[in-house]
Amino acid sequence: MDILNVTKNFTGLIKKAGNADGNELKLLRKNVIRLVDAIGAKNFVNLAADILKKNFCVEGCDNLRLPLKRIFTLSLAELEEALLHKKYSLVKGHPIYALSEDHKGNIAKLKALNFSLEKINKHSPLDEIREKAKETDEYYRELDLHIRKEEEILFPRLEKSGMNEHPDSLRNEHNDFREIFSEVKTAFSQKDLSALIEAIAV
Repeated sequence: MDILNVTKNFTGLIKKAGNADGNELKLLRKNVIRLVDAIGAKNFVNLAADILKKNFCVEGCDNLRLPLKRIFTLSLAELEEALLHKKYSLVKGHPIYALSEDHKGNIAKLKALNFSLEKINKHSPLDEIREKAKETDEYYRELDLHIRKEEEILFPRLEKSGMNEHPDSLRNEHNDFREIFSEVKTAFSQKDLSALIEAIAV
């Protein structure tokens, strides 16, 4: 593996991501996937971590984390498609296989929940609001269980193998998820639900 050429290739993709539109980002993701396939997942994670730690200079970009985040931020539709086509050469009892199946289930439930919540407006009956609150709480419980599986079982193994940057990044994302759902749950749990309805756009 020619580390200099690989690094140059990857930083070039990062630079393009800064101002890329949606379609261009999809192409960049495909190129990143090809890079991962070429050098291996562990080498790729280590490369990304090394680039961030050394604060590589990319013209026109002061913070490499921002374009990197753009590359790896997927829409629900993209994520669902990627998971559906992802094939693991693992037995069904393998932890990675189980987490992958969890991901697929969580995405499907999140799409359904998102569709359901979009129907709420200031004219929605209180019973409907309460039902949406229940759905949100149930989804949060399932998501939190999945997150804890990753944080308590998967991440320590990755870190033991030297892959520290990726688990740290995912923990930050998990904290963001928890904060968002906590705010939603708090809003739904208010006794004066009519005030919540008034706050929702038509």
